[in-house]
Amino acid sequence: MNDFNEGDPVFVNKYKEHGVVEYCERNKVIVLLINGKTVQCQSFECELLEDDEIEVDCECCDGSGLIEVMKCRNNSNECCGGCFESVNCDECNGNGKLMKDIFELI
Repeated sequence: MNDFNEGDPVFVNKYKEHGVVEYCERNKVIVLLINGKTVQCQSFECELLEDDEIEVDCECCDGSGLIEVMKCRNNSNECCGGCFESVNCDECNGNGKLMKDIFELI
C-alpha cells in the first residue's frame, strides 16, 4: 500500500487520469484530476509518480505531430482551398507529445 501525502502527483488507474493528492485518510485518497474533477478513490487505485512532469498530447497538432500549412502560390482571392501540405509541428518537433509539469495543468 502506498503512503500518499498532500501535493503528491499521482496517476489514478480507475479514471485513467493524472492528478494531485488533495487529502489522504487511511485508505481513502482525494485527488484533483487534471480535467478539473475531484475524485475519491482507494489508495491501491493510485500510482505515485516519480516525477512532476508527465507526457501530454501537443495542443497545436492534437498529438499527431503534423500541422497543415498553405502551400498556394496564388493570391488569396484565387485560392481553391486545396493547396495545403502537412509539415512537422514546430511546438513538439513532430513528436506529437510534450512534457508538462503536472502542477501547471491542474
